[in-house]
Amino acid sequence: DPFCWITSGLETGNNIQITSHVVIGGGSKQVVRLGNWCFIGYGSKLFCASEDYSGDYGPVNEFWGNNKVFRGDIEFSDYSGIASDVMVMPGVKIPEGCTIGAKSFVYSKNNLQPWSVWIGNPLNLHKQRNKQKVLSLANSKEFMKQ
Repeated sequence: DPFCWITSGLETGNNIQITSHVVIGGGSKQVVRLGNWCFIGYGSKLFCASEDYSGDYGPVNEFWGNNKVFRGDIEFSDYSGIASDVMVMPGVKIPEGCTIGAKSFVYSKNNLQPWSVWIGNPLNLHKQRNKQKVLSLANSKEFMKQ
């Protein structure tokens, strides 16, 4: 969709949607990988690089010195996605069928599980996702005509 800002590498599978006002950043050496049937909701932000703001490595950021920068690719496995206004940090891997609810914060130490729905900050398991229904719809010719 329009009004997206992408400054990192981006690799996509089939049937993906990146909605408007999404930011994917962190430099050209990092990559966001989207499997098949993945989505990124409105206004979400995916960062493949983030700095340490503790003050231990510099007063502001890398521009002004030698701040510590965390870098990592972000991967969405097949049938996974994030709702609106979600923030995803470097090194996150979203497993197959996993979705993240609106306004959530996801970082690499979250223990996400396949075919589940997670919400909040801190991120918590909300419920299991209907794997059979999702796969059935993804393979339905009638669904694809809509």
